[in-house]
Amino acid sequence: MIMDLKIKEFFILILLLLCLYGCNAEKNDNSGFILEEFVFDNHQLDSIVNSVAVLYLNSLSKNNLSDDNGKVLILELSGCPNNLLFSFVCLEKYDAIYKYIFRENKRIVGYNKTTLTEVVLLSDIDDLTDLGECFSDIMHPTGNIKEFQYLKFPKDLYSNGSQGWANFDLVFDPRFIVYRYDGKSFSAPISTTNVIWSLDHEGFD
Repeated sequence: MIMDLKIKEFFILILLLLCLYGCNAEKNDNSGFILEEFVFDNHQLDSIVNSVAVLYLNSLSKNNLSDDNGKVLILELSGCPNNLLFSFVCLEKYDAIYKYIFRENKRIVGYNKTTLTEVVLLSDIDDLTDLGECFSDIMHPTGNIKEFQYLKFPKDLYSNGSQGWANFDLVFDPRFIVYRYDGKSFSAPISTTNVIWSLDHEGFD
């Protein structure tokens, strides 16, 4: 009788451990970022984002691709306070996560939903108060949230190579479409790579 009780307790313990393992495995498999939706109050910016989304999807269509093939459209918010920069880039999701967001320490702000696709919003402004002061006049959060399962911290970001941590000399220069906003209107777009442009560069004038 005592032996039967111990066997039952043993099997119950095994079942509990299996359940806990299963729950943790499921959580790890679905640990993407939950982002809040933002809408643009500035009609010029809203029009620009929708126009770039059209260009993005046309480009995918010409190459027989789609969002599901691993591409993502990103809008990075930077500059402050009177020279805001809006930089669009289309990347492979792996490159966006591994090389661009986490290696470059970008703040993941949220997302914007156009009629055609979703745009991930990033920023190089670390301080949340500064970010709000710079951009609250032209965009606001809606309270709507969505999980982006592909946005995960890469497990191999700090993988050991033969000389220690890998790829410290990684060079990654995606092609941007950049607009400048001076508080009244947007400049004509320029195309550039991921380099530091001075705000008085002739391409913005």
